[in-house]
Amino acid sequence: MADENVQVKISGDGSGAIRALAAVATEQAKLTGQQIAHQKTLGAGDAEITALQKQQNLQLERAWKLRQQAAQVSFEASGDSSTKARENLQIEQERLAVKTAQVASERAVCSVVLGGGCFFNRVLTERCVAGLQARGLRVYQAQALSCGDAGLALGQAWVAAQQLAQAPFHNCSEETAACA
Repeated sequence: MADENVQVKISGDGSGAIRALAAVATEQAKLTGQQIAHQKTLGAGDAEITALQKQQNLQLERAWKLRQQAAQVSFEASGDSSTKARENLQIEQERLAVKTAQVASERAVCSVVLGGGCFFNRVLTERCVAGLQARGLRVYQAQALSCGDAGLALGQAWVAAQQLAQAPFHNCSEETAACA
């Protein structure tokens, strides 16, 4: 990437300059995501789309690594363990959004569903939603039911019902026979 060789005058602890580079990498990934969507509407070939997806994944990974580096620099300058814990949490929240966006890109999907007990954490949920939306993904989350195990179980039952409704009917199968 071109910005890897850019020299930046650093003042303070330097974390702000590193965060700025991370923001640039994130914006590049967002633009690449828009380019992927545009190429798909034009009917571009799989090879072109795959190459763009790989480029976007590299951009997202670079942004994540830069954010990690900025947090480390900031911590070393402050020496405050609560600052380090807070920044590590922010890095992990960003990492969750980055990895989710990478998988969505690899599988050519534009929507993700957030579920599981970790999404009871309001801060995690807000940051994850913001990070995914910034990457051009549509985000769905629990509204009327719990995002925890009960909601997940209901969602799994709904998916199973949809699959059974679309599957050809087999009257006699060990898989659907009553067990008691």
